Amino acid sequence: DTLRRTYARRVRAMDEALREHLGDIARWNRPKGGYFFWLEFDEAVDTTALRPRADALRTGYQPGENSSSAGGLKNCLRLSFAHYGEDQIRDGIVRLSRLFDEIR
Repeated sequence: DTLRRTYARRVRAMDEALREHLGDIARWNRPKGGYFFWLEFDEAVDTTALRPRADALRTGYQPGENSSSAGGLKNCLRLSFAHYGEDQIRDGIVRLSRLFDEIR
């Protein structure tokens, strides 16, 4: 029960931060299970190419291409909420949103 409540708070924190900072350029569904959010951007966005800039901003994600057997999903990314506290999640999403300032 404690773990479920903890994860529920983290999911809520990530969903709220995503809505506030990336809601205008990304699409996602709030997960009902698992440990990840899956975000989709316009086709022109290449999350693999953006990864070094994310690292420089001290935020991370898994590019969608890593989840594709055919090298697709370049406009998607996967975010984990399982290993981070609510404040860390919010701060990470703020830093992540800076990657996309130029495409807004």
